[in-house]
Amino acid sequence: MTAEFSPLQTEAFCRHFVQEKLCAPGEVTLNECCAASNIAVERGVIMMNDLTTQVRIEELKAEMYDVLKISPNRTLVEVNRLAMSSLKDVQNEWGGILPPAMMDDDVAATVKKYKVIDGKFGSSTEIELHDKKGSLDMLMKHFNQYEAHKQAGSSDIHVTISDKDAQL
Repeated sequence: MTAEFSPLQTEAFCRHFVQEKLCAPGEVTLNECCAASNIAVERGVIMMNDLTTQVRIEELKAEMYDVLKISPNRTLVEVNRLAMSSLKDVQNEWGGILPPAMMDDDVAATVKKYKVIDGKFGSSTEIELHDKKGSLDMLMKHFNQYEAHKQAGSSDIHVTISDKDAQL
């Protein structure tokens, strides 16, 4: 670890940086890492520029990615799963909502909220799916579909929905 910092300070700083970077939304600030590690911000700047610290951060990131099973390909598969989901995937042949135990993994991953409501005349099921539009947007950005659309010279996006899907 760095000569200027104790191994414990360096390890705490690196672990906090990686945990916040991978698990929390938004950008990790140097101030947060320094505060969590009891290090002055000026010293944190020096630590971030230290090669040993940078190497340790990369090692910890690799460990976390392995533990969380995060990879660019896995992320793309998960976003695709949400983008290609359909309400009809969660319905049985009579139009009722499948219970989670009856859903395959791809379908279950698209469900954001599943609630059974007991009523006067039986029970009903309330279901909410994850944001399909947001997922499609991510995929279009990833595959540069917006740029291809701009280059085609049209400002309109045309979507065709089958009569069957429109009824849902």
